[in-house]
Amino acid sequence: MIYINNNPERLHQLADNWCSKLRKFLTERKCYRSIKITGSKKKKRIAFVNYQDKIEDIIKRSKLTANEKAKCRSRIYDFYAQLDQYVLAEEDQLKAFHDEYKISVRENSAPECAKAHALLSKIFIALYEDFTKSIPIFDKDDVDRKKYPKIPIAYYFFDKLNVRTCPYCNRGYTFTKYEKGCNTRPEYDHFYDKADNPLLAVSFYNLVPSCHTCNHQKSTKQIGVNPYFKGFKSSFKITIPGRHLPLLAEQQLTPEQIHIGFDRPTAEEQLNIENLGLGDLYKMHADYAMELIEKARIYRGPMMEDLASTFQTAEYTPQQVYEFVWGKNLEDANHINRPLSKLTKDILDQLDIH
Repeated sequence: MIYINNNPERLHQLADNWCSKLRKFLTERKCYRSIKITGSKKKKRIAFVNYQDKIEDIIKRSKLTANEKAKCRSRIYDFYAQLDQYVLAEEDQLKAFHDEYKISVRENSAPECAKAHALLSKIFIALYEDFTKSIPIFDKDDVDRKKYPKIPIAYYFFDKLNVRTCPYCNRGYTFTKYEKGCNTRPEYDHFYDKADNPLLAVSFYNLVPSCHTCNHQKSTKQIGVNPYFKGFKSSFKITIPGRHLPLLAEQQLTPEQIHIGFDRPTAEEQLNIENLGLGDLYKMHADYAMELIEKARIYRGPMMEDLASTFQTAEYTPQQVYEFVWGKNLEDANHINRPLSKLTKDILDQLDIH
């Protein structure tokens, strides 16, 4: 699990930009709905002044009772009134919003709550889909106006965020590209599932850029650590069941003998490990761990010093020689730039390679 927030000021600016774009989308974007014309296969589009009018139309046309509609409107008006708080909510506030909604709506036994929750889910899941697929509304003096012509919101913010690997697993690249012939981006995982609390469906810090595997493995399950606010304190550790000798003293190791696990994870971290399937996923990288052990037997102690001395010129520093052997982006702040970088750093620490 990789910590995303290595530049707090930049991340907060990006979150503010997300909130601004969402506000413009709700209040300035002309919207439509289609209706069938009686006796014809054609459809007619009905225009709305903005997206908020479209939401109100959905409520009006629903088959809910007056009390159920009132409950639904109350939550939506609360969302509008506290838009910045909902959209920019950080760790503690996200949890507070999630818990309050759970008690007052989702698990409330009042008859109007269940149907209001179902309609709110429909409305806010549609808002999330429509907003992330829309073209951002830029101010006239916005420098991104020309740089990002006709690029959907999701691609725009993923590109700005520049998260290059999945923070949940750190196992694969998550590049963002949007151009003719090549459209690729990470997926948004809702840390608090949008079916549990639809009002958090467009909250910036509730939307974690993730790979397809982690997003679908997690599904609607709850995990403990949100990578916007922290990473794993627990380190990867190689063990050999039934043996206690130092790893480098084991001359006849095979990948099948190696077990990769997490060293004393917290309860929150254990939720991520179990519900993202990280334990099973990292078992598949035993061959990579074996490669690190084999390299460590060669490039350590005097051998590493000799190698550094051989390349010690104006062009190559000891740090560059180290990166040549073990790879770059091994510092904690750079793990988000390279797959398996945390695994690599943790195992090198275990092998006493610095």
